[in-house]
Amino acid sequence: MVNKYFHRLGLLFFFFMLVLPTVYQKERGVLLLILVAGCVYKVWVGKWKIHPTVLCIGIGCVATSLLFMLYGIFNDAPGAFSVGTVYVLWPLLFIFFMGVLNNPSDFEGFTKIIILGVIVSAMMGILLVAEGIGVININISSFLEFQGAGLGIFEGTLEYNLYNMTTVIFGFPFLLALIFLPKKLSITNKFWNYLALLALILALITLLISGRRVFWVISLTSPLILFVIFRISGLANPFKLKPLFFIFVLISSVFLIGSVVFKLSFESIIYDVLAGFDFADSSNLSASARAEQFDALLHGWIDHPLFGSGHGAAALGSVRSEEQAWAYELSYLALLFQIGLIGSVIYFSALLWTFINSICVVRTNPESAAMILPLLVGLTCFLIANATNPYLAKFDYLWTLFLPTGILNAYLLRNSIGHHPR
Repeated sequence: MVNKYFHRLGLLFFFFMLVLPTVYQKERGVLLLILVAGCVYKVWVGKWKIHPTVLCIGIGCVATSLLFMLYGIFNDAPGAFSVGTVYVLWPLLFIFFMGVLNNPSDFEGFTKIIILGVIVSAMMGILLVAEGIGVININISSFLEFQGAGLGIFEGTLEYNLYNMTTVIFGFPFLLALIFLPKKLSITNKFWNYLALLALILALITLLISGRRVFWVISLTSPLILFVIFRISGLANPFKLKPLFFIFVLISSVFLIGSVVFKLSFESIIYDVLAGFDFADSSNLSASARAEQFDALLHGWIDHPLFGSGHGAAALGSVRSEEQAWAYELSYLALLFQIGLIGSVIYFSALLWTFINSICVVRTNPESAAMILPLLVGLTCFLIANATNPYLAKFDYLWTLFLPTGILNAYLLRNSIGHHPR
């Protein structure tokens, strides 16, 4: 009974991570401490289990981070200590949680929480935009100030901001994969399938009105990513005629709603997407800022190609924030500049290992596809988005990496001992 309540408390904490990221830190910190205390009890009674390879890779990445933090301190990097939570403390906490949730059945509730999280997060964005264009008047913008609410209305396009937009970034490809899974592999009943469909529709509307180029790119590329991951996992072609026709009707309907209700111009949207890649356009502040970062980070990496300049280092010629001089939108190039080829290869190898072994688990245990494949599709798209915005530099977004790894750990444990761990 106690285990059940702690599990539900963990799901509640995860729901807060999805819909209220980066805010109410003290209140959620208390809840986190309660969860940690419950997990310590499970360790005490011998119910903490983690696959040796998963543990070695996790500790290896943390040790790598520590070494590059020390290297950053040696090089007087301004953020060498500050990045310790993201690269050391939080990964250790997630590894600890993985050892507690060591049964595949422990993760079934997470799919439902993601569905609910996408619905709530998408509705926040839709209501914010609807009020901004005068469709409703419920003072939602004031209510959502704690979530960094912001709205810009332009000729033919919109742009809004909420901290939980990242949930929709991950959620759209996740839900698309969940819906296209063969029915025999589904772990949700008809009610949750309908909720997943509602969440997908709301996510698509949110992506359309977000004004974020990377969101639009993800919505276009996610079907291709889904197809590739499904195929290499050994599943049959997911794109049957009937669901394809349904998705076509759905997308067309959403685009029609966007043009009528939100007064969007798709010609303006296409132009805006293309303009985001025109680094030579000095009038585009976002593109020119990234061009400046690209040049500074690339030259900084060339000076120290193997080991970089250390975690928390700032590149000469490009400082985006006086408070966080080491933070850049071009997160992967920034990582290459800070930890060089050696560190980048170590991190990338750990991620690649997770993907390859997750695919292998699905091929040998097809029933695992319902939990693993949607997460892999969502993670792949989220990693694309992270290339131009450092979402993974915050605790509330690191679950996108560690939830798939946690499920992989549970299946590896089950396969290695021949039954569910007790």
